[in-house]
Amino acid sequence: MLDFNQSLDPAEATRRIARLAPYDLTWIEEPVPQENLWGMQGARDIADPIQAGEKWWFPRGFSEAIRGERRAITSMPT
Repeated sequence: MLDFNQSLDPAEATRRIARLAPYDLTWIEEPVPQENLWGMQGARDIADPIQAGEKWWFPRGFSEAIRGERRAITSMPT
């Protein structure tokens, strides 16, 4: 598992995730900002699963991600 903590833009996330592929990580956590669903999808196209959702506080974020199938793993705040 590797957590980028929303620190990358989609292009940099894609580049880094591709370089990490040989390490067969269990998942990549929040490579791009949480609100960038399309950027997250781009990362997911390279590495699956991508984890996100721990910083979503309202149903809307989960709804948008599920509707667009933008996340492979989500986590709900407790």
